[in-house]
Amino acid sequence: SDASIARDEGRFTDALALYRDAVRIATSAGDWRLEVMDRNNVVDLLWEIGPTEEAARQVSKLAEDLRVRPAAYTDMDVVFVNLIGILSEMGRIDEALAAAREALPLVRRTQRYFLEEWLYLFWRCGQFDAADNAVHVAPRAAEQCRHKLAEVDLDGVVHADRQPVFARCDV
Repeated sequence: SDASIARDEGRFTDALALYRDAVRIATSAGDWRLEVMDRNNVVDLLWEIGPTEEAARQVSKLAEDLRVRPAAYTDMDVVFVNLIGILSEMGRIDEALAAAREALPLVRRTQRYFLEEWLYLFWRCGQFDAADNAVHVAPRAAEQCRHKLAEVDLDGVVHADRQPVFARCDV
């Protein structure tokens, strides 16, 4: 798309305007799935260029909307994982953990784990072993990576009642 090209070329203001225009068009056309993808593109770019607070507001609103009106799993997984990453970056760990609890079934279903955001959450929670384990599987082939990443105890990281180490999370 023109927005993606502008983004790749570093023309972030143009890219943001084009992504926002795509949201407007998708919304006016009533295409929910396209609207979700385009709104997430806006979020992703805002996260890259700032302000992060605006990215957090928009991804939180999008996640809230998806709780009421779900989209395809492959569109929702990336939204909730972006929510994890943005909130982790902002130090809003309790909220990031709540998002991780919602994201976990989605990423398991789609088998798209978006490793960087999970690593950021693990790191912010002091789960260095989980982060290290996940890092070592990242360079492998996609299928092998999915199986190896499934061995990382994501449940233990996102469900506080199963991991007492959450008391050490730097909130």
